[in-house]
Amino acid sequence: MALQVSQVNALSHSGLITLPGTSPITYVVKKFAVSGQVFYHVLNSFNRPRPVSAAGAQVTIREFNKDNVYKTFTDSFGRFNIQIPEGKYTVTVSDVFGTRFFPFSRTIMVKGQDSPAVNFRGMRPSV
Repeated sequence: MALQVSQVNALSHSGLITLPGTSPITYVVKKFAVSGQVFYHVLNSFNRPRPVSAAGAQVTIREFNKDNVYKTFTDSFGRFNIQIPEGKYTVTVSDVFGTRFFPFSRTIMVKGQDSPAVNFRGMRPSV
């Protein structure tokens, strides 16, 4: 008996895709959490740094050797959480003030479980 194949359905990070002329198989991409916190060290009147949440900072996650880019923003407490598929990624942070965050970037490997916390800090004279 011959089997004729008409299409393939696959789930990408942007939705369900169908490829004509192949087997009808559905593939689900499992995603895992990447979370962390971004904060500023702000100098007080005694020139001692105090931590302040970096609300509204943009977190960008780029997959190595691929065009996949994921972005999210920190909440009012400087926290972020985003779901991404397995892979090797570079995580960076930016804000509207042009703050330089440390570390400049973090490399993470997402494989079979959620990523450990990815935290950043930046120095600001005042907020």
